[in-house]
Amino acid sequence: MEEEKHSVNVDGVEICLSLFRLENAVIAFFYEGVAKLGTVAVSLTVPGGVGLGPSSTILGEKNKLAARVIAEKLASKTGRVALVSVYAKMPESELLKAMVRLIEKIC
Repeated sequence: MEEEKHSVNVDGVEICLSLFRLENAVIAFFYEGVAKLGTVAVSLTVPGGVGLGPSSTILGEKNKLAARVIAEKLASKTGRVALVSVYAKMPESELLKAMVRLIEKIC
């Protein structure tokens, strides 16, 4: 399992992504600065690949919505279970835009 690293700059703040691809899942860590575990969400895929699968936040409260949205988007784009950790201090709306840019870059 190899780590892929990507980043985008948002108003002078670097948002990083460390991504691990498994045969049936992807694990993504989104963070500012040094990698840290943040709010964790998981999303499953839908049989047949149509629509979004169920998702849930399993740890944390901050950036809860962004973590779930990104987990769903990542699961939908990859067709795999997605486990996502989000640790960032910037406003959730700006963070969500940056994370979507990173996903578009890798998928």
